[in-house]
Amino acid sequence: MIAIGHAPGMSIGQVRQTLRLSHAGAVRVVERLGEQGLVAKSPSPSDRRVVHVSLTSRGQVERTKLLGLRNAAVSELLSKVSADDRVVLERAADNILSSLFSDLHGGLAICRLCDQARCADCPVGHHRP
Repeated sequence: MIAIGHAPGMSIGQVRQTLRLSHAGAVRVVERLGEQGLVAKSPSPSDRRVVHVSLTSRGQVERTKLLGLRNAAVSELLSKVSADDRVVLERAADNILSSLFSDLHGGLAICRLCDQARCADCPVGHHRP
């Protein structure tokens, strides 16, 4: 849901790549989210084989909750780290993340698609085509 909310209208193929699932696995995930009223599917206007996925308003609410829970967990962990050490940790994490992928698809599989308002200089963004 975080990935779908990050890039509304992504195809099931893009969901598959981001989550590193088989096509059938991605279809099942999207179907389950649809059954729960969290995503809506729409056919591609240019290719009948492609289905686009977006969050419903209920899905947006749940995504916001998930991001809030994740931010709270990370904040709790970082509360024990000094400001000076956070600067070093951020630099090291940026270097590690940047070295783990060589293209956008690899980056999206690694990226946790965090809060875009807070993550202004994500290393995944440096690998966009």
